[in-house]
Amino acid sequence: MGILPPQPPLLDIGPYVSLDCEMVGVGPLFKSRRQNSLLFESRSSLARVSIVNYYGHVLLDTFVQQHEPVTDYRTAISGVRPEDVVGPSALPFSVVRNQVISLLRNRILIGHAVHNDLRSLRYSHPSEYIRDTQQCPQVKERHGPQTIGLKTLCSVEFGIDVQPGEHSSVKDARAAMALFRLYRTQWEASLAARSYVHWSPNPTNVVDTRFSTILVTTPLLLHRLVNAGDQ
Repeated sequence: MGILPPQPPLLDIGPYVSLDCEMVGVGPLFKSRRQNSLLFESRSSLARVSIVNYYGHVLLDTFVQQHEPVTDYRTAISGVRPEDVVGPSALPFSVVRNQVISLLRNRILIGHAVHNDLRSLRYSHPSEYIRDTQQCPQVKERHGPQTIGLKTLCSVEFGIDVQPGEHSSVKDARAAMALFRLYRTQWEASLAARSYVHWSPNPTNVVDTRFSTILVTTPLLLHRLVNAGDQ
């Protein structure tokens, strides 16, 4: 995942994939109450989709065409600019959705609050195939029942800031995968003990044995992982 130069065995899709999306605001503004404050917000629309494999290699990274006027690009957070969603690199929603479904089918999906990403894609992935790092039992055991954001969790676990400015869905997908890798053994064992998982990848098919001793447990390794081929 950026720790070593890309090699053919690591380019395989594999049974684990991590998803993250960025949104823009479309349509008229509406009133929204958040933390006792009245805000004017626009409706969220999918603008960028990124999927990486277990090693952080990008399997899909594309912008999405918009069919409604964009009223807020949310660039400070999303990193999305006007030229991104109208240029030749932007694809129709239906095309992007089909590409995502093809990559996710029969695979374990990793993400942070990934239900939001799935909702934006209008896709429902089998719950037993989802590993949401926001809901990870081991995270809750260590940090309590409160919801923890990706930025905060990576800061606590790895000691680095994965979102110092504009977000990148590639970086966020890699960060979620790094968290999953940190907890994978315990997490999968706890699910199997509850007979929750009806299908589980064979670990020998996931981690190339030459690199099985590499763990994402230090700020340097996580920094390399998240920023590999910085996008």
